[in-house]
Amino acid sequence: MQDLNDLYYYVQAVDHGGFAPAGRVLGMPKSKLSRRIAKLEERLGVRLIQRSTR
Repeated sequence: MQDLNDLYYYVQAVDHGGFAPAGRVLGMPKSKLSRRIAKLEERLGVRLIQRSTR
């Protein structure tokens, strides 16, 4: 179930303090992780993570 996986990815990103550390733990590129969470945000209609451009 993709929704639950995306929710799990969101929790991992928050727990590890960002997309890069969570991606290393999950074994997936941070760009893919960010896209999955962005799609989750779109489906839920809420912003879950505050993104910055550095």
